[in-house]
Amino acid sequence: MNVLVGNKLRMLRKSKNMSQEEVADYLHISQSAYARMENGESGSWAIHILKISKIFVISPEELLIMDDERKDESSSGAVTQLSKKSHRTI
Repeated sequence: MNVLVGNKLRMLRKSKNMSQEEVADYLHISQSAYARMENGESGSWAIHILKISKIFVISPEELLIMDDERKDESSSGAVTQLSKKSHRTI
């Protein structure tokens, strides 16, 4: 999930012609902390989701929604993983 959100953050930031430093300043974090979010190395985007939504003029849900192509592939994989886990615990 962090990688998918990170990729979306990068795409949104570039579409606004903003630097990582500019977004980081708005979030009151370091540029390196923001870079870790974009690289999928940090889940701290969740803490900042409301501010991120304001920066990029999107709803929080839009940050979490995957592209249609990825959604179809990933959701079937996620369902398979969940069903495997539930079978193990029963």
